[in-house]
Amino acid sequence: MKYCSTSFVFCLIHLAALSQSYVFEKVQPLKPTDQHSSEAYIIASLLNRLHYNQLTFSDSVSSEIFDGYFDLLDPRRIYFLEDDILSFENFRYRLDDQITKGEISFAFDVYNLFRSRVIDQLNDVFNSIHLEPDYTIDENYHLSLYRIAWQASHEQKNDLWRKIIKNQAVDYKNEGLSWNDISEIVSLRLRSIGNAVLSHNSDYVFCKYMNAISQVFDPSTKYFLSPEKGKFDSNLNPFLESGFDSLHYNGISNPFEFASKTYEVDLDNEGYKLGVITVPNFYLDFDALSAGRQEYESASNDVKKHLSALIEEGIDGLMLDLRFNGGGSLQEAIEMCGLFIPDGPVVQVRNYDQSLDTMDDEDGGVILYNGPLAILVNRGSAAASEVFCSAMQDYKRGVILGESTYGKGSIQSIIDLKKYLRNPKVNPGYLKITLAKLYRVNGQNFQRIGVIPDVQFPSIYSQEDFGEASRQNALPWDEIASAKFKPTNTISEELLDHLNTLYREDLNSDPDLQKLVRDIEKAKENRERKSVSLNLETRRAANEDDDDDLTTSIDDSEVSGADEIDEKLKKDPYLKEGLRLLAAMKKYKIG
Repeated sequence: MKYCSTSFVFCLIHLAALSQSYVFEKVQPLKPTDQHSSEAYIIASLLNRLHYNQLTFSDSVSSEIFDGYFDLLDPRRIYFLEDDILSFENFRYRLDDQITKGEISFAFDVYNLFRSRVIDQLNDVFNSIHLEPDYTIDENYHLSLYRIAWQASHEQKNDLWRKIIKNQAVDYKNEGLSWNDISEIVSLRLRSIGNAVLSHNSDYVFCKYMNAISQVFDPSTKYFLSPEKGKFDSNLNPFLESGFDSLHYNGISNPFEFASKTYEVDLDNEGYKLGVITVPNFYLDFDALSAGRQEYESASNDVKKHLSALIEEGIDGLMLDLRFNGGGSLQEAIEMCGLFIPDGPVVQVRNYDQSLDTMDDEDGGVILYNGPLAILVNRGSAAASEVFCSAMQDYKRGVILGESTYGKGSIQSIIDLKKYLRNPKVNPGYLKITLAKLYRVNGQNFQRIGVIPDVQFPSIYSQEDFGEASRQNALPWDEIASAKFKPTNTISEELLDHLNTLYREDLNSDPDLQKLVRDIEKAKENRERKSVSLNLETRRAANEDDDDDLTTSIDDSEVSGADEIDEKLKKDPYLKEGLRLLAAMKKYKIG
């Protein structure tokens, strides 16, 4: 396993110098505009009036904004000095009063110092980049620099950077690169970071500061510059939506695309044809729907079409693969529920004014499929995915398999700030604000805790490591009264006990599952390491001991003959075990 931290690569990936003598020049300080002041006043007002938390600006909020802004600019604490923070300390409890008046000069004063510190630090590194590290010294590098103490002196900070560069150099040395190659790579990265910082304008600083403010309310509330709005619109639409627009799992976004296929699975010498539909997100072409088109792209429409085809093929059971599905249209999740349950409530919504709405499946009670249903999830399944899963669980209609889900039980809406400025010549940003919380029909909120599977597969992450519970200022879990609904009782406690017994037996006998468990335990051990050696030979020996492979996805480009399918399932032990349990559901006479 490499210890060239991907988080640091995020920080380093933008750095560089084509020559080792490269020097960055200082630039003029950035200043706020009158438009920024007006936007800040409007954003503060909207947060006070509309955010679900009903949080008011206060000294405690000011202190959080103060710390949060420095952390947003320098999360690994490799640029600012301790004295830099102290020099602004007299603003700690004054920002709440300033923000509500549209006063934001603090943000620009801090950023201008930050930019100066970055340029100075990069120039210091360039002055020493020609010196190759001594790989025989026994010293360690701390893998996580988040929340460490601010460096007390330039000497301490330079030593930290020496170790940062050496940590990367050790990994590249293990790959066989020369110091000339390594120094060129690092120099290019350093120049890239410097160029990025120098390219930032006043809009960038304003955006950073508004997000330092918004994240105090909850982590899903964000300010976007106009060009960034599309990142949210690509999956969500500007009405009640439930999605995590930047959801990543283990450093990657959703690796799946919509797909439908069948598998032949043998269980106790009996063959079963099982259908699998992979749904990467709850997408909806809102423009086509609003235009009244009869045909439009949506997750529920596509599932309905492919499920109908699978039913025609005579499948014995259906699995919906919602792994890495970070959400999307709440209405689409409700529509998809209607394919499997009769009319009734699917999710409850409590708004920022504490009013309560119940959102129902209203398709006339028509059920497309009433056979065995399993839903495969992981920590990357969030929001609208959790609405669907919790409804299937509460209605006792399907069995949830896999890992506990992400735990995002809130709804955001996008507010175009242009309507508040009333100036056609300006182009302000957008505020994505949390307006409501989602509740299961049984009254429980899945915020923070997620949907707990009926059969839990091994997971590399806990809720504290990855999920809504790990995010600062995430809304708390709570519950309300249950809605009136009638479970289908397709899934019994006896069936769930039977499936868990089969799973435990498979865990003791299936070499693919056993290898997965070993790999997960090894990965957990590696993740818990606080530091790594910067001695080349010691690191090389450690790398040889680490051979974990946590790949749990199938490449759709692979051929799908019987033997090939067996090989593919070995690469995805979660899917393999899920299909075995789905076959067991059919054998148990479900459907």
